[in-house]
Amino acid sequence: TPLDNVIKEDYSEKSVFSFIKSFSPLELIISFVFVIALIVGVVGINAYNKPCETVTIDVNPSIELVINRFDRVIEINFNNDDANEIYNDIKFKNKKIDVALEKCYESLLENGYLDNEDSNMIIVSGYSHKDSFSDEKLGELYNVLEDENIKHNIKCSIELNKVTEEMKKFALDNNITVGKAKVIDMIL
Repeated sequence: TPLDNVIKEDYSEKSVFSFIKSFSPLELIISFVFVIALIVGVVGINAYNKPCETVTIDVNPSIELVINRFDRVIEINFNNDDANEIYNDIKFKNKKIDVALEKCYESLLENGYLDNEDSNMIIVSGYSHKDSFSDEKLGELYNVLEDENIKHNIKCSIELNKVTEEMKKFALDNNITVGKAKVIDMIL
């Protein structure tokens, strides 16, 4: 039967080369480019979705923004009910961290958490998943928030914190944000 012939056919090196030769050079190039693009795409998606740093903003609503190596927000965690209420409708995902901070600030302002009083304070904490959070990055975050203070004519102090592994563990153990853990550490 014809099926027996197919099963008994010798798949030698010669038949593999004849199979490859059955394609035109253009088809081989297109196939090669497709395979490379697929590999690069899979690696790129993995790199994009890998957490690199975490930025926590504490006023009373506390929010945690997990960012990737491209400074894009890839995960959002509302750390209390107030945060869920005022930030829930904001689209943070895939936004640059500076844009996300501006949106946080504006929401805090619109919902009455910031006003023209002297007692306003925002605690911004940075945690790196690999190295230590850089002073340069903290400075950039500070500048974004200070620009918002000026833009809205608000008096608001900005407390910056680099989060250590111990502080992160203390915060997790006590079910508080790392910003609040830093404040407790400063008091004690």
